[in-house]
Amino acid sequence: MSARTEAGSPRTDPAAAGRIGPDDPRYADLAHRGFNRRFRGNPDYVRLVGSTEQVVQAVQEAVREDLRVAVRSGGHCLEGLVADPAVRVLIDTSLMTGVAYDPEMSALVVEAGTTLGELYRKLFLGWGVTVPAGESPDIGVGGTCWEAPSASCAGSMASRRTTCTRSRS
Repeated sequence: MSARTEAGSPRTDPAAAGRIGPDDPRYADLAHRGFNRRFRGNPDYVRLVGSTEQVVQAVQEAVREDLRVAVRSGGHCLEGLVADPAVRVLIDTSLMTGVAYDPEMSALVVEAGTTLGELYRKLFLGWGVTVPAGESPDIGVGGTCWEAPSASCAGSMASRRTTCTRSRS
Protein backbone atom coordinates (compact mmCIF):
# COMPACT_ATOMS: atom_id res chain seq x y z
CA MET A 1 0.00 0.00 0.00
CA SER A 2 3.00 2.27 -0.43
CA ALA A 3 1.46 4.53 -3.10
CA ARG A 4 -1.74 4.99 -1.14
CA THR A 5 -2.96 7.33 1.55
CA GLU A 6 -3.93 5.19 4.53
CA ALA A 7 -6.59 5.75 7.19
CA GLY A 8 -4.85 3.65 9.85
CA SER A 9 -3.49 0.13 9.46
CA PRO A 10 -1.27 -2.06 11.62
CA ARG A 11 1.77 -2.95 9.59
CA THR A 12 3.13 -6.36 8.92
CA ASP A 13 4.65 -8.15 11.90
CA PRO A 14 7.28 -10.63 10.66
CA ALA A 15 6.50 -12.94 13.60
CA ALA A 16 2.86 -13.14 12.55
CA ALA A 17 3.67 -15.41 9.61
CA GLY A 18 4.71 -18.36 11.78
CA ARG A 19 2.72 -21.51 12.40
CA ILE A 20 0.46 -21.38 15.44
CA GLY A 21 -0.18 -24.93 16.66
CA PRO A 22 -2.25 -26.49 19.46
CA ASP A 23 0.51 -25.83 22.03
CA ASP A 24 0.38 -22.05 21.41
CA PRO A 25 -1.99 -20.14 23.76
CA ARG A 26 -3.44 -18.27 20.73
CA TYR A 27 -4.48 -21.48 18.94
CA ALA A 28 -7.85 -22.06 20.64
CA ASP A 29 -9.05 -18.53 19.91
CA LEU A 30 -7.82 -18.60 16.32
CA ALA A 31 -8.91 -22.15 15.46
CA HIS A 32 -12.35 -22.08 17.10
CA ARG A 33 -13.64 -18.60 16.38
CA GLY A 34 -16.58 -19.63 14.19
CA PHE A 35 -20.07 -18.21 14.41
CA ASN A 36 -21.84 -21.51 13.71
CA ARG A 37 -21.15 -23.87 16.63
CA ARG A 38 -22.30 -26.93 14.64
CA PHE A 39 -18.89 -27.01 12.99
CA ARG A 40 -15.61 -27.35 14.87
CA GLY A 41 -12.42 -27.84 12.98
CA ASN A 42 -9.01 -28.74 14.38
CA PRO A 43 -6.43 -27.55 11.89
CA ASP A 44 -2.86 -28.74 12.30
CA TYR A 45 -1.89 -25.08 12.55
CA VAL A 46 -3.09 -21.53 11.93
CA ARG A 47 -1.12 -19.00 9.90
CA LEU A 48 -1.78 -15.46 11.11
CA VAL A 49 -0.80 -13.32 8.12
CA GLY A 50 -0.33 -9.58 7.77
CA SER A 51 0.51 -9.09 4.09
CA THR A 52 -0.20 -10.41 0.62
CA GLU A 53 3.29 -11.93 0.53
CA GLN A 54 2.58 -13.88 3.74
CA VAL A 55 -0.72 -15.15 2.28
CA VAL A 56 1.06 -16.38 -0.84
CA GLN A 57 3.81 -18.03 1.24
CA ALA A 58 1.26 -19.75 3.53
CA VAL A 59 -0.75 -21.11 0.59
CA GLN A 60 2.38 -22.32 -1.21
CA GLU A 61 3.65 -24.14 1.89
CA ALA A 62 0.29 -25.85 2.49
CA VAL A 63 0.05 -26.91 -1.16
CA ARG A 64 3.61 -28.29 -1.10
CA GLU A 65 2.67 -30.30 2.01
CA ASP A 66 -0.60 -31.45 0.36
CA LEU A 67 -2.73 -29.99 3.18
CA ARG A 68 -6.28 -28.68 2.77
CA VAL A 69 -6.43 -24.90 3.29
CA ALA A 70 -9.18 -22.52 4.41
CA VAL A 71 -8.91 -18.74 4.64
CA ARG A 72 -10.77 -16.65 7.20
CA SER A 73 -11.08 -12.90 7.32
CA GLY A 74 -13.49 -12.19 10.19
CA GLY A 75 -14.57 -15.52 11.62
CA HIS A 76 -18.25 -15.24 10.75
CA CYS A 77 -18.79 -18.33 8.56
CA LEU A 78 -22.26 -19.85 8.63
CA GLU A 79 -21.47 -22.63 6.14
CA GLY A 80 -18.70 -24.30 8.12
CA LEU A 81 -16.16 -23.83 5.33
CA VAL A 82 -13.45 -22.64 7.72
CA ALA A 83 -14.30 -24.98 10.59
CA ASP A 84 -14.54 -28.08 8.38
CA PRO A 85 -12.72 -30.98 10.10
CA ALA A 86 -10.94 -31.74 6.80
CA VAL A 87 -9.13 -28.35 6.90
CA ARG A 88 -5.52 -28.84 8.01
CA VAL A 89 -4.25 -25.25 7.60
CA LEU A 90 -6.24 -22.16 8.53
CA ILE A 91 -4.97 -18.87 7.12
CA ASP A 92 -6.26 -15.99 9.24
CA THR A 93 -6.15 -12.54 7.60
CA SER A 94 -7.47 -10.60 10.61
CA LEU A 95 -4.24 -8.55 10.84
CA MET A 96 -4.79 -7.25 7.29
CA THR A 97 -6.98 -4.27 8.18
CA GLY A 98 -5.68 -1.56 5.88
CA VAL A 99 -8.06 0.87 4.20
CA ALA A 100 -6.43 3.24 1.74
CA TYR A 101 -7.07 5.43 -1.26
CA ASP A 102 -5.24 4.54 -4.47
CA PRO A 103 -4.99 7.73 -6.56
CA GLU A 104 -3.87 5.84 -9.67
CA MET A 105 -7.08 3.80 -9.67
CA SER A 106 -9.26 6.51 -8.08
CA ALA A 107 -10.41 3.77 -5.73
CA LEU A 108 -10.42 2.77 -2.10
CA VAL A 109 -8.54 -0.44 -1.30
CA VAL A 110 -9.77 -2.56 1.60
CA GLU A 111 -7.67 -5.46 2.93
CA ALA A 112 -9.30 -8.82 3.61
CA GLY A 113 -9.17 -8.80 7.42
CA THR A 114 -10.97 -5.48 7.80
CA THR A 115 -14.31 -6.01 9.52
CA LEU A 116 -17.39 -4.12 8.37
CA GLY A 117 -17.32 -2.11 11.60
CA GLU A 118 -13.70 -1.06 10.95
CA LEU A 119 -14.51 -0.36 7.31
CA TYR A 120 -17.44 1.92 8.08
CA ARG A 121 -15.39 3.84 10.67
CA LYS A 122 -12.27 4.23 8.50
CA LEU A 123 -14.24 5.21 5.38
CA PHE A 124 -16.30 7.81 7.23
CA LEU A 125 -13.46 9.30 9.29
CA GLY A 126 -10.90 9.13 6.47
CA TRP A 127 -12.95 10.22 3.48
CA GLY A 128 -16.50 11.03 4.64
CA VAL A 129 -17.98 8.13 2.64
CA THR A 130 -19.48 4.71 3.30
CA VAL A 131 -20.64 1.64 1.35
CA PRO A 132 -23.75 -0.55 1.53
CA ALA A 133 -22.25 -3.76 2.94
CA GLY A 134 -24.43 -5.09 5.76
CA GLU A 135 -25.12 -4.59 9.42
CA SER A 136 -22.92 -7.10 11.27
CA PRO A 137 -19.75 -5.26 12.35
CA ASP A 138 -17.80 -8.52 12.92
CA ILE A 139 -17.92 -9.82 9.34
CA GLY A 140 -14.59 -9.56 7.51
CA VAL A 141 -14.72 -8.03 4.04
CA GLY A 142 -12.52 -10.79 2.62
CA GLY A 143 -15.41 -13.20 2.98
CA THR A 144 -18.08 -10.87 1.68
CA CYS A 145 -18.37 -8.54 -1.27
CA TRP A 146 -21.26 -6.26 -1.98
CA GLU A 147 -22.76 -4.96 -5.20
CA ALA A 148 -24.87 -1.82 -5.34
CA PRO A 149 -25.67 0.87 -7.92
CA SER A 150 -23.15 3.22 -6.26
CA ALA A 151 -20.30 0.73 -5.81
CA SER A 152 -18.59 -2.06 -7.68
CA CYS A 153 -16.08 -4.48 -6.15
CA ALA A 154 -13.33 -6.70 -7.47
CA GLY A 155 -11.14 -8.95 -5.30
CA SER A 156 -7.68 -10.29 -6.04
CA MET A 157 -7.20 -14.00 -5.32
CA ALA A 158 -3.84 -13.72 -3.56
CA SER A 159 -4.87 -11.35 -0.79
CA ARG A 160 -8.65 -11.15 -1.17
CA ARG A 161 -8.03 -7.42 -1.16
CA THR A 162 -11.21 -5.67 -2.26
CA THR A 163 -11.14 -2.55 -4.39
CA CYS A 164 -14.26 -0.39 -4.38
CA THR A 165 -14.86 2.36 -6.88
CA ARG A 166 -17.74 4.78 -7.21
CA SER A 167 -19.63 4.57 -10.46
CA ARG A 168 -19.51 7.70 -12.56
CA SER A 169 -23.21 7.55 -13.53
